Amino acid sequence: MQRRRLALLTFFIVILLAALVGLTLLISNVLRPVGATEIEPEAGEGMTLQWIRSVYGLGSAQADLLLDPVSVSVASDGRIFVPQPELNSICVFTNSGAPDTRIVNEEKLLAPNAVESGPDDRLFVADKGRNKIIAFDSSGEFLWESEANLVSDILWAGDRLYAAGFDRIYVFDIDGNRLFEWGSRGYADGEFDFPQGLVLAEDELLVSDGHNARVQAFSVDGEHLWSSNLSPRDSASTDTTATSTFQLAGGMCATPDGKFLVVDPLQFGIVALDDTGAVIGRVGSEGSEDGKFWYPSDIASLGDGRYVVSDTMNNRLQVVDISFGDSDGMTARELGQSISSAWCILPIALLILTTVGVVAWVSGTRRRTAEIEIAEEPSAE
Repeated sequence: MQRRRLALLTFFIVILLAALVGLTLLISNVLRPVGATEIEPEAGEGMTLQWIRSVYGLGSAQADLLLDPVSVSVASDGRIFVPQPELNSICVFTNSGAPDTRIVNEEKLLAPNAVESGPDDRLFVADKGRNKIIAFDSSGEFLWESEANLVSDILWAGDRLYAAGFDRIYVFDIDGNRLFEWGSRGYADGEFDFPQGLVLAEDELLVSDGHNARVQAFSVDGEHLWSSNLSPRDSASTDTTATSTFQLAGGMCATPDGKFLVVDPLQFGIVALDDTGAVIGRVGSEGSEDGKFWYPSDIASLGDGRYVVSDTMNNRLQVVDISFGDSDGMTARELGQSISSAWCILPIALLILTTVGVVAWVSGTRRRTAEIEIAEEPSAE
């Protein structure tokens, strides 16, 4: 009997705790400010974008705000690096977008515009003001610098540092020695016009060829493999009805499952490609509201389906969740919201269940007590 009572009591305590959690979430939702509305996901062609948060700077002071962020990168430890050429500094945020620190080196940096982390927490910085790539160790001490013309993106992969220059790709070793380079300005395969992004996928180096409005793939040694099609600069094309893949190919990154995301500033959105360069999705629209873009320029993966976009003319970063396929599926954020909503409904049901259980338990206890008392009464002789 005692064991049964203890089990019932434990059960009711667990239900009460669950009800308390749900009630807390319910009160939190009720007290949410009127302006704090949820942003509906944007369904594009073959992909869906869900806004998570916008980041405007390290603080509210004017000097701490982001100004035309043109590049963003994510280090191996998850930190977000945002170079600020006009402010001669690099803003650093946590993986969630919370403020971390600011990197300043007035002696070596003039207009930093691209950042990449390397082995042993080294930091490689492209500086368009000095036309150099500069390396620092984990404590911020200067290691080396090497000349490279108008670099817009840098990538550490394997044991090499790749840099996308104005009309070519530079390749350096970890000590800053230039190993080789390839390319020249033009539209032909293997030529470039202000490339904007670099991604290494297995043994292929993908280059977002900015003003040529295409993506090109090369071997790690510079051999041309393929180019995405339908560029507005393709003079050999006779197709007058097709829409070009890009208007301007901006920064790019890879997804965990081997797709590639390329920002198109002039289309105010993101284009998804497969490993052959074929378009498999598009999403994004123009605006200054959360979840909208105004000339975005770069994108980097944060993991778990989350990405950070440098929303340049809105002077901010946006952290978003991107999923592929039918829009009926849930993103991780939507799943969390669904669970939260369910918890908000649970308190009433749990409280009713608990009340019924307690009443039944009390009634049963009283009934058993009465039966025992009757049984213990002396019988009439």
